[in-house]
Amino acid sequence: MKLAKEFDPNCERQLIAASKIDKYDKGIAQKLVGEGPGSMKLQLGCVAVLNRNQDEIDSNVSFEEMKERERQFFIKHREAFQNLSDEYKGVDQLVKKLATIQHSRIRSTLPETIEKLRNQIRNKRLELKNIPMAMTTEHECWSKFQSMIDAFRESIQAKVNGDYDCEIRSSMFNVNSNASGNTNNTTTEASSRTKVAFVSVSGSTTQ
Repeated sequence: MKLAKEFDPNCERQLIAASKIDKYDKGIAQKLVGEGPGSMKLQLGCVAVLNRNQDEIDSNVSFEEMKERERQFFIKHREAFQNLSDEYKGVDQLVKKLATIQHSRIRSTLPETIEKLRNQIRNKRLELKNIPMAMTTEHECWSKFQSMIDAFRESIQAKVNGDYDCEIRSSMFNVNSNASGNTNNTTTEASSRTKVAFVSVSGSTTQ
């Protein structure tokens, strides 16, 4: 009870099952509805149930038989519970309350959970679209390698000529090319030798 008051001071999330109701005190009906000294006014309510005692457990008394004993108990002690609504009495009412609470919680939280999952699925699909296509053949690998060499050579040539914006334009071109899904492959033979141009400071080119 101390922890309940600490984490739920307004008694909004607590449901109490008052067991061992056969040992009830005077004024039990008022306490179950949150009235009188020592009681708690709970929004979810309090349900009185009759549990099996140790002798009944050892005798393997079934739950169905206990439900019948519980029903007879409330009839026998009608005076103590006469002003108490049926929703506060019996294990069947406790099960009904728990099912109602669970149903309410699912209805309030499930739509938000589903929407979060949908957003995650959309984001993952976008990530998959941005993943480059896998290179599965030797020809594709050589083509990619040749395009990298060409880009590196053009970058060096541009810097030698004083064009330092070349890399920016090249990056923009690559982004646009990836977004549109167009790829340019340079056809080379696996046995051919790669030619690399070396540029001198004066601007002349040697092979």
